Amino acid sequence: MSVRLSEDRSREPVNFLQGVPKRLNFGGITVADCVTGEKVFVGGPVDLTKWCLFDQSGVKPDGSGSWTRRGYSLHVTFEDGQAVDKLWNVVAVRARQQLRGDLETGSYLNTEYTIVQQGVAPELNYGIERVSAG
Repeated sequence: MSVRLSEDRSREPVNFLQGVPKRLNFGGITVADCVTGEKVFVGGPVDLTKWCLFDQSGVKPDGSGSWTRRGYSLHVTFEDGQAVDKLWNVVAVRARQQLRGDLETGSYLNTEYTIVQQGVAPELNYGIERVSAG
């Protein structure tokens, strides 16, 4: 499959350090079609009954193996005031619950968040504060 040069970009994930706040802005979300399982980019309000989570994998922080969990990917457009093209793969249930209302209304697209990783897996959580809405 060919990839156009205009589409060639790094989509590395946002890396959080425990206790270090990050300011993030989002420009959309990747979810799964509940019927086909296909990944779909949504750039507006998220219909919570139409879209589903999808499997995501990673390496455990201590290097002891890998993990697979369901989640979605938020497209990060600004990180700490700098324009970026990154993903935050949101697999933490409590983080998803905190963002649910913002996704449903679409306010996640014009809100700056301060997000702090608290703890380590399996007790990992994120403190999410809405700093400003545009």
